[in-house]
Amino acid sequence: TGHPDFGAAALGAVGLAGVTGALVEAPGRGIGDPVVLVAGLLGIAGLAAFVLVQHRSREPLVPPSLFRDRTFTLSNALTFVVYAALGGVMMLLVMQLQVSLGYSPTLAGLAGLPLTVVMLLLSGRSGALAQRIGPRTQLVVGPIVVGIGMLLMLRIAPGASYLGAVLPAVVVFGLGLATVVAPVTATVLAAAPDRFAGVASGVNNAIARSGG
Repeated sequence: TGHPDFGAAALGAVGLAGVTGALVEAPGRGIGDPVVLVAGLLGIAGLAAFVLVQHRSREPLVPPSLFRDRTFTLSNALTFVVYAALGGVMMLLVMQLQVSLGYSPTLAGLAGLPLTVVMLLLSGRSGALAQRIGPRTQLVVGPIVVGIGMLLMLRIAPGASYLGAVLPAVVVFGLGLATVVAPVTATVLAAAPDRFAGVASGVNNAIARSGG
């Protein structure tokens, strides 16, 4: 068994924290603000150093060989896009409901509850279906359905009703997520050698959290 590489872990943490902090602060402070610039540069430097250390290490925390597998890399990229869509859409939806429809913060938050229900009910079944027929179909169909849900949200405007505009968009968006989330995770794990299954799961989870 290898020894924990605390130095590499620290570099990765600094890199992700710096980039994430810069992205979070940029809209409010402006991209030229010193805090944003320092955080962004620190994050990029940390991630670059992390990659360099991993390439030189005998026992890398994240083996670079994993990313030579096209399926592993593309599946993780799709994970980032899906979770970025989830985080961005839900934040904007809550704001839109408050500004355009006059919802209270609590009611705006509860308006997205059907999405959670759909994912809880269908994600497991979607994963089981992927095991039977393979994940490719769901990895194609899921993002398309997510996109349709996002387009339906364009109908949420002043005067729109919850049942007529908000609920259909939230449900369709949730159906798309439920279709793609379990298969994409299974695809990431299947693309990695068995000895790296834990690492592959950790990488995928970190990418999901970074996106969302």
